[in-house]
Amino acid sequence: MSLIIILLALLVERVAGFIHPIRDHHWFEHYSQKISVMMRKNAYLSLPLSFIPVLAVVLVVHVFLAGPTFIGFGWASWIFDLIVLVYCLGKTHLKAQVRECYEQIELGNMESARALLLEHFDVVHEGEIFASILMKAMYRASLQRIFSILFWFTVLGPVGAVLYRFMQKLSVYESEETMDKVKTLSSNVTFVLDWIPARLLALSFCLAGHFMDVFVEWQRTFKVGIKETYQVLYHCGHKAIGGDIESDSVSQPSHAAVVAQIDEAYHLICRSLFIWLVALALVILF
Repeated sequence: MSLIIILLALLVERVAGFIHPIRDHHWFEHYSQKISVMMRKNAYLSLPLSFIPVLAVVLVVHVFLAGPTFIGFGWASWIFDLIVLVYCLGKTHLKAQVRECYEQIELGNMESARALLLEHFDVVHEGEIFASILMKAMYRASLQRIFSILFWFTVLGPVGAVLYRFMQKLSVYESEETMDKVKTLSSNVTFVLDWIPARLLALSFCLAGHFMDVFVEWQRTFKVGIKETYQVLYHCGHKAIGGDIESDSVSQPSHAAVVAQIDEAYHLICRSLFIWLVALALVILF
């Protein structure tokens, strides 16, 4: 049933635009901040005390709805899981957001481009924004909005989806001083949670792009530190679409080249998602 729930969640996220304004994750941050103040800024106490009650509620509701009290072959728990997954997913309209940011760069509105980069992708960048910055943000967003959520939902159910989204939102929270240590700790946890999904996504780039070039790059992912995960994901993705990492990192390609890169990267992500869904179907069937 996990595959059906995932397919329905992706369909709802894609076609039901009205859910984007009401999908508010900021309460995670405000709730965790209050716990942090109560725990006198002790991140090792406040972070667990923030997410454990939330996960406990999700687990209890899921188990209760799946129990014998409810008739209908578990439909109540499946609907609950679908609602949780839709809530935890991020916006999948990546191409439109990247293009919006790039249009501001083309118009010379660098400040507006930086604001959009922060608003859409939680990326703070003070210098000039090259195409490589946009591509890195796009690949990282695809991982954190879609693939990591789907991975942890598949492994741990709705509890896994909520856990990942909770940690990811705290890791990018522009917080007051009371949350600095919590943000650092949640960032480290997010790196750990992203480690396996990022490498699986990079491997799917091999199958969806230039296999041998990407596979050589993918093999190097196991030799780098855990905090280099997103850089490695960018390298694999850019290799998959035939991009030149060295030149794109120090210069701005032509408008046509950048637009082509954005389109190709988006299609690569879509093909990779299809590969994930096929792999999940095979796992379930066999």
